[in-house]
Parts: sequence; C-alpha cells; structure tokens
Amino acid sequence: WLLDFIRIRSGISLSTDSAYLLDSRLSPMIESLGLHGPEELVSLLRNPRSEVLRVQVLERMTTHETRFFRDLSPFEALGSRILPALARRAGASPLRAWCAACSTGQEPYSVAMVAEESRPSLGKVAVQVVATDISGKVVDRAASGIFSPLEVTKGLSSERLARHFEREGRHWRVRAELRRQVEFHQHNLVMESPPRGGFDVIFCRNVLIYFDRPTREAILERLLGALSPEGFLFLGSTEAPDSGSNRFKRVPDGAGGWCYRRLDAPPLEQAA
Repeated sequence: WLLDFIRIRSGISLSTDSAYLLDSRLSPMIESLGLHGPEELVSLLRNPRSEVLRVQVLERMTTHETRFFRDLSPFEALGSRILPALARRAGASPLRAWCAACSTGQEPYSVAMVAEESRPSLGKVAVQVVATDISGKVVDRAASGIFSPLEVTKGLSSERLARHFEREGRHWRVRAELRRQVEFHQHNLVMESPPRGGFDVIFCRNVLIYFDRPTREAILERLLGALSPEGFLFLGSTEAPDSGSNRFKRVPDGAGGWCYRRLDAPPLEQAA
C-alpha cells in the first residue's frame, strides 16, 4: 500500500524489495508519533483528513542529494554559449530558467551565479530563475539561501563563495541581490502543470531515474510544453528521452556534455 501511495502521489517508483528504504526513512516518524509499526501508519494515512501526514511521508521518501555546480558542463555551457546567444535575440524580454526538483537550492543559485557572472555578455537582458520542488520544507529552506560550512565546500570555489555569499554566524547566506533573482515554489512535477510562461532553459536533472517509463514520458511531455521554441533542456547524465521519441533532439552543449532541444529548434547560432 505504501509503495502504491508513494508512486501515485509523487511518481517515485520503488520496487517491492525496497523495505529497507521504507524502514530507514519512515521508522523515525513512526517512533515520533508513538505508533507500534507501519501498519498503524498506513491506517492513519488512509484517513482522508490526514493530508499533513501524507505530505510528511512523501517528503521523507524524496531524495534531496544536490551540490553547487553539480556536473559542471551544463553551467559552463550556460555561461559561455547559451545565455549570451539567447540574450542577443531576446530584445527587452528577460530570459527565463526553470530548475525542477531543485532540492535545497544549490542548482538554481548556481544558475543565478552563472547569469550574474555572464552579465557583460548579456547586456541589459535580465535572467529570471524559477525553482520548484515537491517538498515545501525543502523549498522554504532553499529560499532562505542559508548553507552550512560543509554545503558550501561542495562544488563552490572560494572565489564564488566570497563574491556571492556573506557570513551569517557559522553559516553562509546567498547575497540578497542574488536571492532576488530566484523565485521558489512548491510544485509536484508528476501531478501539476509546469509554472506559467515559457522557459528558455530547463534543468530537470537526476529526477527521471526515480520514475517508471510512463511517468517519465508524461513529465518529458510537460517539459516540452514549457520549453520555448529555441530553448534548452538539461537532463541528468544517465537520463534521456525514450529512444523512439521524435519530439527531442540531443545536441552538444559546447562544454563537453549534451542537452536536449525541440526537434525543430534552430542551431544556436541562428537562435542568436
């Protein structure tokens, strides 16, 4: 019952041998509620008025592994080629990026840092970053922009730390001007439509691996609908649209990696 509940509500597809994962993530909750086992938890979750508890269970079952500038290639391509080319054709319109399943915020803040550092190539074109995650708790934490000493050592150079962060007690906080470029929202990638408006760049990395094939295809269809005609979609290094898909084409990102575009998207030089 728990496996079906998690799959239906979040799209996360766990196998029947995932008892160890359920136990490790839900046992602390079962204990804190004073329950005697998972059967009592399931009994509570079946109650239609238990939505708060249902959300808590989903948050515990969601993986939030992330780091700044994870798999560096997409960010190098974004700053050196993609944003400057898109800015040349944007006119007065801002460029929009969406980081789906953003976890605690390292990815969207990395995108915002790249945009800020690329400012000489972008002119007056603004870059707006929308970041979403299924966990409201995680979204709130990401919006605060506060990171531990350990978190800022993962993927963040000392130069970027000094430029984009400031000390706050023992922790580090993203500077206010950078935080203002990122808008955080709670969003269920499986059950909800994408945020409004087209996006020039979409990051949805290391997410699809948790879903079964029909769910992956449905999510990719939503991402395609949210992608601008000349936009770029970054997936995880082990993720790709179905081999039979005729909606996407894989293109080199110019920094040693790959990204995806609409099948009819023009070459980057033409997009400029």
